[in-house]
Amino acid sequence: MEALVSTIIPTIGRTRLLEDAISSALNQRGVEQEVIVVVDDIEAYSGVLSACSAYNVRVVVNDGRPGPAGARNYGVNISKGDYIAFLDDDDIWHPEKLKSQVAVFNENSNDVGVVFCQAVYYDSTTGVIRYTKREVDAFTKMSDIITGIKINGPPTALFKKHCFNDAGAFDENISYWEDQELYARVCRLCAIISMPDIMTLIRVNHGYNRLTDQDSINCKRSAEALKYIYEKHELDIEGEMGTKMLVRVAQEYLKAKEFKRSTVATLHACVKYRLNIRPLLVMMRMIFRGVGVRGREKKTALDEPYYGLTDENRIKEVELLLKMIGNI
Repeated sequence: MEALVSTIIPTIGRTRLLEDAISSALNQRGVEQEVIVVVDDIEAYSGVLSACSAYNVRVVVNDGRPGPAGARNYGVNISKGDYIAFLDDDDIWHPEKLKSQVAVFNENSNDVGVVFCQAVYYDSTTGVIRYTKREVDAFTKMSDIITGIKINGPPTALFKKHCFNDAGAFDENISYWEDQELYARVCRLCAIISMPDIMTLIRVNHGYNRLTDQDSINCKRSAEALKYIYEKHELDIEGEMGTKMLVRVAQEYLKAKEFKRSTVATLHACVKYRLNIRPLLVMMRMIFRGVGVRGREKKTALDEPYYGLTDENRIKEVELLLKMIGNI
């Protein structure tokens, strides 16, 4: 028998987008699959159930902690698959995504626990805006993932279920960076490897909020999540990595205009890591330059390595993806 893939789709009731996501999941080729739609808002359940009536999917209400992490964890808890895939209700997969990722597992050693692909970001008004290009060593250190190497989000990943469970699932205490924190724990147990292929389409500016709201007003929540992760894994973060982590916390607080907390995080980094004044210089440059509401003036080494579509081969790859999806 073929290995079963359990696809978990958390939703907050955006049925128009959800139907596209479900269709792209059910159109996966060459894999045995169960699709579980987890409704994170009980008031949206009847509408989601009605929208899903024409599809062979299981619709459940999140019986755990509210939020993307809790909804995904609940879906995994009731799943039956050998592999776990996550698809947000506003994102879409290439028809060959799961098949290609299972093939990568089969071609590699049993040490591999996660395979992720690349993603393209699609704006409903302007079209394709950027794509990811991430290369991750098979055995990346935990501190590297937390502080520097950002792995693509859950919709791009395929997990071995036992590795996901052994690592402890998503931490439900945070609603930002929960995926990167999970990867950091996973890499203690399993290898994480990257596929170069673009096989996930992330839709933005579609008239709805995202599952995890990335708006600038939530910079404070982002800072608090990063601070939580730092404190949780402090023993695994040393030297320059620790400095970068605390500087990022300070930057997020600064964007949120939480000046006292930003100062505390900056001074913590200076004192904790042998009176290193680099954090103080970084924050002074940000203040002098002026931090806008969204804090987008200048990317740092910790920002996501997005690429504009200037490479001819990538343009063709994205065009093929859009053509194969065909239902945007």
